[in-house]
Amino acid sequence: MLLFQAASIQHNISSPPLLIYICFVWIIGQGVLEKIGELKKQLFEIENQHITALTPEAPTGSRRLEIAVKNGKKLQNVHRTHSLKAYPVVYIGYEDGEIVDELKPKKPADPVDGSNPVWDAKFTRDFDEAGQERLYLFVRVESNRKIRSGSKFVGEFSVAIKDLLKDFGDAVDKKSVRQDIMNKKGEAHGKVTFEYKFTGTLDPQPADPPLPQEDSPQPANGRHDSNRHSFLRAFAGKVVRTLVGELLNIVVGRILN
Repeated sequence: MLLFQAASIQHNISSPPLLIYICFVWIIGQGVLEKIGELKKQLFEIENQHITALTPEAPTGSRRLEIAVKNGKKLQNVHRTHSLKAYPVVYIGYEDGEIVDELKPKKPADPVDGSNPVWDAKFTRDFDEAGQERLYLFVRVESNRKIRSGSKFVGEFSVAIKDLLKDFGDAVDKKSVRQDIMNKKGEAHGKVTFEYKFTGTLDPQPADPPLPQEDSPQPANGRHDSNRHSFLRAFAGKVVRTLVGELLNIVVGRILN
């Protein structure tokens, strides 16, 4: 009996108090939670980099041209039996006249009688950096035939996009330009007035990718988590839960023993 009591007293003296084990578990738990937070942050950083790499970059230096062909003055009548029924045609091309794109007006420009027509026909077109340097704006005036279908060429003019950009500069309001139009012989016969403006930024700086939030991280660009990174997060959680469970088993075993 005395030997049993002595052994019990010796066991109680050599065993650390329960409070020490609880503190030990709490400290380990805090360290595990901190590691989980760091791992989650790293996973979301990897995912954001992956999505950013797959997302196409917006073209830099693009500008939008807004143009309104307002009216014509003293246009040459190219018909023998009736007056002009003129309307503007706007297209984009190269200096040699090769057409790249014919612009569609926001509202169809109806043919107007006479040599001093008023149209106010509006067009828009975007230009990247290469287009700004190489392309030209062409404005052609045509007139409907009276007897047979089709139209007849009245005249046209062209201007380089880079020259329009240079003249526009940092302006905000539209600029008004009056140009001579040339007939097939290269002779000036009348004038056309148009207004134009550019919108957009000449050299926009690329935006930095969004940083993940520690508390409630969101996927970049509003996209859903990929299956790959969902698997990584699940695997990491399983590993951490297993480690915590093993530590608790060891501590509880020490207490019970």
